[in-house]
Amino acid sequence: MSEPAPVPAVSVVVCTVNRYDHLVACLRTILANPGQDFEVLVVDQNDPDTHRRAIAEVGEDRRLRWIPSGVRGLSHARNRALEHARAPLIAFTDDDCRVPPNWVDSIIAAFRSDPDVSLVFGAAVLRPQDRARGYGAEFEPPERRELQHVLPDGRTLWGVGANMIIHRRVFERIGGFDVKLGAGAPLFAGEEIDLTIRSLAEGFKVLHTPDVSLLHLGVRVGAEANRLMRSYGIGLGATLGKHVRLGTPGAAKLLMHWIAIQGGRSVRNAMAGQRHPGFGLWASVMLGACKAYVHPLDRARAVYE
Repeated sequence: MSEPAPVPAVSVVVCTVNRYDHLVACLRTILANPGQDFEVLVVDQNDPDTHRRAIAEVGEDRRLRWIPSGVRGLSHARNRALEHARAPLIAFTDDDCRVPPNWVDSIIAAFRSDPDVSLVFGAAVLRPQDRARGYGAEFEPPERRELQHVLPDGRTLWGVGANMIIHRRVFERIGGFDVKLGAGAPLFAGEEIDLTIRSLAEGFKVLHTPDVSLLHLGVRVGAEANRLMRSYGIGLGATLGKHVRLGTPGAAKLLMHWIAIQGGRSVRNAMAGQRHPGFGLWASVMLGACKAYVHPLDRARAVYE
């Protein structure tokens, strides 16, 4: 009888839907990380032809596992990955990301530096030429920053799900991602912010660090960029509105602070003659907060039903 495979230190999760070129390039950068102390789980919502082509081009690698999923939606896909991940550290990235060859080692080092850290959000960097032509989710913390017990104020940037690593103990305590939030869900976005808020409410420590970094190529332009920003706004409003309803400490203050900051910024931009002052984002967050009162809640699990 063969011995069971050793448990890896990190389970890397990539959720994908019909983006063959991005997926293949992303997997190649992940698998270029040395060693066997990690596994890569592809939650595959692709059409069958896309799936077969990707497998053929990436090739065989004992660290790589494909998980089919017939249910669309990013939070559904991430929760499905949790059912299969074997490692204590679960790293989420997107198929439009490219990681450096020390990415897995930097993840392990971040958690070893402080055993109390339970969530790590690393840098997701846009190329200057991409930032100039459109909009994409980015996060570049200038230094290590810790959050615990209390929610940040409306000026603090949240980490992004494209470079998010979570210790298994978090999911064992609070459950998985809220499937009403996130790409492909009714409320569009905000699943990583929601998970962070739920984690902070349970006393887990969150770390923002520039030491775990990757490149994010997911930039949208024109009308598509506007739609993406609106979806982010609705997801943020729905997330904060949900936690206001749940009575999460600090949620109401955070929502009001954000509305005031963004509203004031939009007014100043308009007075300065800017073509896009930011009222659309402000309105999207307000709409999302209103939607939070339409969807019923599972209060015991702190998620939408």
